[in-house]
Amino acid sequence: MNYGHHVGMMRLPRFLSDISYSLYLIHGPVGLLILAKLHGRIGYGNAAVLALVAVLALAYIIHWMVERPFIEWGRLLSNRFRPAQRVVAG
Repeated sequence: MNYGHHVGMMRLPRFLSDISYSLYLIHGPVGLLILAKLHGRIGYGNAAVLALVAVLALAYIIHWMVERPFIEWGRLLSNRFRPAQRVVAG
């Protein structure tokens, strides 16, 4: 889903592309747990909607609280170890 962040890109595809890795990691365990616990109490459709909302919200939180800081830290480290460019006077 991460096909570029162009100007004018729709918000939903951009949001899903940003949280795609977190969503990939948690959709199974969290979504299935919610479905299993709530299916008998509120019905499958309602449980599925709650699972979807919960998984999207949790993926967003994980993206901004875990992924983004480590992405920025990785950028800082990668720039620190980049060899300096040589300037040729001519």
